[in-house]
Amino acid sequence: RGGAEREGVDEAGALTDGALLEGLLSGDDPLGDDEPETLCNDAEESGVETVDRGLPPAPLKYYGKLSLSKRHKMWSIECEPHVAIRIKRVFPKAKPSSKTIQISALPEASEELRWFLSRFPLEMSAKDQTTLNQLADKYLESRQKVQRILDGSTSEIPEMALPARPYQAQASELVYVTGRLLLADELGIGKTVSALSLLARKGTLPAVVVMPTHLPLQWQREIARFLPSLKTYIIKTGSLQREKAIPNDVDVWLVPYSRIRGWSSTLDPKSVIFDEVHELRRDS
Repeated sequence: RGGAEREGVDEAGALTDGALLEGLLSGDDPLGDDEPETLCNDAEESGVETVDRGLPPAPLKYYGKLSLSKRHKMWSIECEPHVAIRIKRVFPKAKPSSKTIQISALPEASEELRWFLSRFPLEMSAKDQTTLNQLADKYLESRQKVQRILDGSTSEIPEMALPARPYQAQASELVYVTGRLLLADELGIGKTVSALSLLARKGTLPAVVVMPTHLPLQWQREIARFLPSLKTYIIKTGSLQREKAIPNDVDVWLVPYSRIRGWSSTLDPKSVIFDEVHELRRDS
């Protein structure tokens, strides 16, 4: 090795590793201000294709195919075996068949599927790609709304005869925005009022409240306290045919778990509240 290399340049005039590292650590451009432009010009003159780094590169390989079954509302995936194994890890509830894997075409699953495709691209039609993006964006938008509610920036108190506390109104707003909520607050802090504050919101009636057999009268009393303008009715028999003198324009139907099976095809509520929801585990 000659003395030129000790100065940071080898015999061919290129920077050595030591000079390059020293330049990077010092914050200086080891190639000089003019070198990048020279490199670009050389590429253009030699006919080398340049790449716009602002655009995502095209996939080097597709690992299978993805399609949407609108009839069954499922994503259908045909892919290589090692990719199928990874899909089942990410989507434990995926339904495998002889040749395909079925994933529910819900917003949350679609957002996770879009993330998965960034690692293992699957070939799909432009129409299905648009649908996937729309569902995934819908889920992300819902998450943003939930976070704003949890941060306390959008909570509003529904109008009731007795006002709900802020945390109770927050719970009802979460249901109102997302469409569902499992409320697991501690005993005695007002889960019933949280549920009733949902019914004070626009577009949530008629509603059905399902509860254990000993609680219909208690729910009726609480509704009369907080939402006295609502008309309630306690279902006393196992089916509509056996029920007598049902009033018109019922706002809230109160149904014990023991009788809900005979009424499930009759009632058509916009909201459903399950009190003591663990009772749903019982086949009876």
